[in-house]
Amino acid sequence: MNDKMVVEVLGIGVSVGVTEPLIYQVVEKEIVVGRDVVEKAVRSVMDGGEEGEERRRRARALAAKARAAVQEGGSSHTNLVDLVKCFGIGE
Repeated sequence: MNDKMVVEVLGIGVSVGVTEPLIYQVVEKEIVVGRDVVEKAVRSVMDGGEEGEERRRRARALAAKARAAVQEGGSSHTNLVDLVKCFGIGE
């Protein structure tokens, strides 16, 4: 699930080829990602090319949105304040 979100939806990561979520395994099994796959993924992330730069640009944009969300008045900050009020904490 994280792979799909980070790679396909957000476009800020690279896959290491794990296709079966550990959480939903019917029969528990160990999933090992090989050294060569990890090396390829790291090289792709570190790539200075157009694709790597685009991933970094998207990551910077998401970081800015995350910072704004937790600042006073941001969506995450507001939601947390509302939750605290809901439980009557701090009154």
